[in-house]
Order: sequence, then C-alpha cells, then structure tokens
Amino acid sequence: MTPDYPQMIAATSTAFLLSIYKPILMLVVIIPWAWVIGSRIEPDTRRLNLNYHGWNGLLLGLGILGIIAMLAIPLFWIGWFVCILVMYLPLMFYMSRRNSIVPEEERVKLTSDSISQRMESRKTSKAARKSVITYVCHDGSHKAMPPADDPVAAIHLDSEALIEPALNSRATRLDVIASQKGVAVSQLVDSVRYKLGGMTMEQASNAIDYLKSIAGLDLEDRRRRQEGAFNLSSPSGDAVVNITTSGSSNGISMRLDFNRKAGLNLQLKDSGLLPEQRKIIEALDEPHDRHGVVLLGTASGQGMTTLGYALLRQHDAFTTNIKTLEMHVEDEVIGVDHVQFDQTNKSIDFATQVQSMLRRDPDILMIDSINEPKTGTMIAASGRQGPLIYVSVPHGSVPEVITEWFRAVGDLKDAAKPLRYVLVGRLLRKLCPNCKQAFKPSKEQARKLGINTSEVNLYRPSGKVENRNKLEECPACQGTGCLGLTSAYELMEITSPIRRMLSTGDLKGAYTEARSNKMIYLQEAALAKVTEGVTSLEEVARVFATKQSKSGSGKKDQKKATADA
Repeated sequence: MTPDYPQMIAATSTAFLLSIYKPILMLVVIIPWAWVIGSRIEPDTRRLNLNYHGWNGLLLGLGILGIIAMLAIPLFWIGWFVCILVMYLPLMFYMSRRNSIVPEEERVKLTSDSISQRMESRKTSKAARKSVITYVCHDGSHKAMPPADDPVAAIHLDSEALIEPALNSRATRLDVIASQKGVAVSQLVDSVRYKLGGMTMEQASNAIDYLKSIAGLDLEDRRRRQEGAFNLSSPSGDAVVNITTSGSSNGISMRLDFNRKAGLNLQLKDSGLLPEQRKIIEALDEPHDRHGVVLLGTASGQGMTTLGYALLRQHDAFTTNIKTLEMHVEDEVIGVDHVQFDQTNKSIDFATQVQSMLRRDPDILMIDSINEPKTGTMIAASGRQGPLIYVSVPHGSVPEVITEWFRAVGDLKDAAKPLRYVLVGRLLRKLCPNCKQAFKPSKEQARKLGINTSEVNLYRPSGKVENRNKLEECPACQGTGCLGLTSAYELMEITSPIRRMLSTGDLKGAYTEARSNKMIYLQEAALAKVTEGVTSLEEVARVFATKQSKSGSGKKDQKKATADA
C-alpha cells in the first residue's frame, strides 16, 4: 500500500503546532546557520574572491533542502538530525576549502586550544596589552610604558593605538580630529587617505595631551597652533615625528608627520621629470641663463615643497648665492640660506622682506607664497635679467598658476615680462615591483599610448604574491599594490610669442602656442610612466578623475578614463 505523504506531512505540521519544544529546536538549528551565512561567510567569500555567488547559492540551496527534509520526514528526530547534516556539513566543507588557500594566521580553527586562546585573549584587559613603542622626548629623555597600575599606562597605550597602525602601514601622516561629533582618525599612505578606527573623545584628548607633553608643547594652550617634534622606537623602526596641534570651540586636532625630512630629500633626477623636461630645467644652472621667474604649481599636498628643494639641489650652493623666503622651513638644503618669515613681527610684511632679499643680489631665490599684498609686484620688478626666482603657486594646472600669478602682480605686461617657465606637477603612486602584474594592452590602448602591443607589456597593481600555490598579501606593499611615489609634470616654456599673448591676456592662445611647440601635457607625462611600467592605467584614471566622478560615479568614470588611455 502506497503511503499517503500529504496526510503524513499534515500530521507532522499538526504535531509541530501542538508541540512547544519542536519549533524551538527547529529555530536553534536555523538561526545560527542563517547568521553564519549572512554575517560571516558572505563577506568572507567576497574578501577572498572565492566565487561568492556560487558559494552563497550552494549553501542557501542546501539550507532550504535541510528545512524541507525536517518538515517532510515523519519522525521529527530523524528529520532534525538530517537537517543538521545537510545545513552544517557544507559549512565544514567551506571552512576546509577556505583554510587550504589562506595564510596560516587567517585560518579558522575549532580545536579546543584555539577556542580557549580566543576566549583568553578577550578576557585580557587593556592594561595588560604589550607596549611596543618607546618615545624619546624633546629633551632627550626616554618615555616607555609606565607600570600597569599607573593611570598613565592606559593613555600610553591609547597613543600607541593611534601611532602603531600608521607605522606598520608606511603612513607618512596621521590626522586626529576630536570634536563634539566624535573622533576621526585618518592616515596618508602614498598620498592616499585611509580612515582608521576611532576612539572616544576622552581617549583622544588624553592621547593628544600625552604626545604634546612628549614634544614639549604647552598643555594649557588648546587653541593656538603649536608645533614640535619627538623621536620614537618601534618594531617598525625608528622615526622622527613632527607634531602640529590646534583647537577651536568645536574640539582639537593633531597632525603627526613621520620622517618628514627624509621625504623631502629628493634629487631632481628622481623627481619624475621626463628626460626632455629635465634637460630644459637643468639648463637654468648655466650662469648666462640663470635669470627670470619660474612658476611652480601643484595642488595642496602634491609635493610642492619637495619639488622646490629638488630644484635648489641642482645648483651648486657653494659657488652660487641661493636664498629662500618661506612661511615654514621644512628642511635645509646644504649651502642654501633658508629664511623663515616671522609672522609675529608686525613691523615688516612679506613683500618688504622679499624686496630686502632682492637688494642683496642673490643668484637664485625661492619664494613659497605670493598671497601677501605686493609680493607678486616685488618679484616681477626684478625683470627678465634679474636673479632666477622660483615662485610657488598652490594650483594644479598651468592656466590656474598663470592666472594666480597675474592676480598677484596686477599688471599683465609686468607679470608676463620676467616669466621663463611654468612647471606643474601631480603625484602618482608607483607600482609595487614585488607584486605588479604584466598584461598585454588592447589595440586601442596601445594606439593611444603609441606603443606596439607585441613589444611592450603594461602593468597593473595586484597586492598579492603566490607562495606555494597560495595567494598571500604582498609583504612589500601590504596589499595596496603600490609602493612609493613619483610625479608627472607639465612644463610650459614662455617663448617671445607666448609672452606677447600673455601680456594681452590671451591665455588660451598662449596655451595653444605652447602645445604647438610640443609641450607635453600633464596627462601625457603620466601615461608615459604607464608605458615605462612605473605606474598603472588605473592610477592615472584615479588621479585625473573629476571631482564628480570621485563623489558620484567614480567606478564608471574610472573605467572610461582607463579605456581612453
């Protein structure tokens, strides 16, 4: 006689309705399974690129099958046990598959030892954490971790919690903003900002005061801008830290720069200038050609100071009288007379000090600001036969730099007369040589880059290296795919025709004339570095993306820019 399955299922359903513990046991199986699938396995497969669509579909399908089996099998305990097997055995299989391809430290273990270790680590108090940083105060004294029962010990560890991740990730700068809205922590790695985990307002304030005391700053003054420095030793190495703090009614902020001077010590040959561009700039070292104004332009945080110091280093400071006037002297080039403008001295303004320095007949002068009234006028008055003057203008394109220079001088003819060159740069991340991946460019990419697809390989960032048939995070770049910085430059030579156009306000015509003289555009210089294997199409697309693409449709515009390259 054939069993009546519909009646059996109906009877089972009735039994469920009449039983209290069976629905509970059913939920005990389903809820943990659903939590593991949704909050653990799904993001894990995405992070490890393990075909998350396939795994999610498989595990979800088997889970539904297990629930059907539990409802369909007449004997509840058998159905319940079958459901557990169908739902949880695939999870064990996934764990086994996952552990076979990830590094040892990322493997999931369910042994009693590993579970007890995790429980023990969670129970470990904050004060028992191991200190890894020793500070060297402004007076040369060492400040290590205080005893665990000292209230300052927790503050010391909070300061390490801010600094240690930045050091481990090669960050050059760390920013902490503690306001009424909360605490924001971010770091710069290869010119890209990354957000870090925050802390409470009290923790951040105490950590900032702790680091201020190490640098010898005034703890009572929370409003005024203060600058100082200290050293530290950590497993990542020794570092010189420059600290800048300021405050307002909304809160306090702190900026830490790691080994700032080391980043400024760049030679012109390593600056990123293309050979033909560097040849033009190096000619300025000839005594007969060492005259006029050279405008230097970059956007904020794009290497303006580094570029200025690199240009000064190409000149022989022992046979040439070189001076600078800077709002903040970041580093000192050997043989150069660096002068920092005293903003507290109200008896002399910036323009007057520029005029005073020009009267001393320097061979070369670098001015890092034209924002103060009459500064541009004083510089332009030196004329075409005056000293060679490098002028920093914080803008990221040649037209913007020239426009700002005209505004500072006030008269078009006076502004155009001494101009020699306009040099504008933009930072690019270099590909990590340890993990970059080669590929053949498409015909369209090769055509626009002017290369032969059969002869040249391009490279893209990876961030992964293969070790014993397993992909691991690259130890050199720590998974970013990029290591270090270079720059792309646009160099506009101010010829006589271009100078005449500028003196009449025809900036567009002057720019077109410069292009007809084979001026290399900024983006073309960047793409040349792609061809050389220094950087990638993706990086060029990121750097030259519009503000709109970065905020709204970044991925779409980035793909378009990459394709256009």
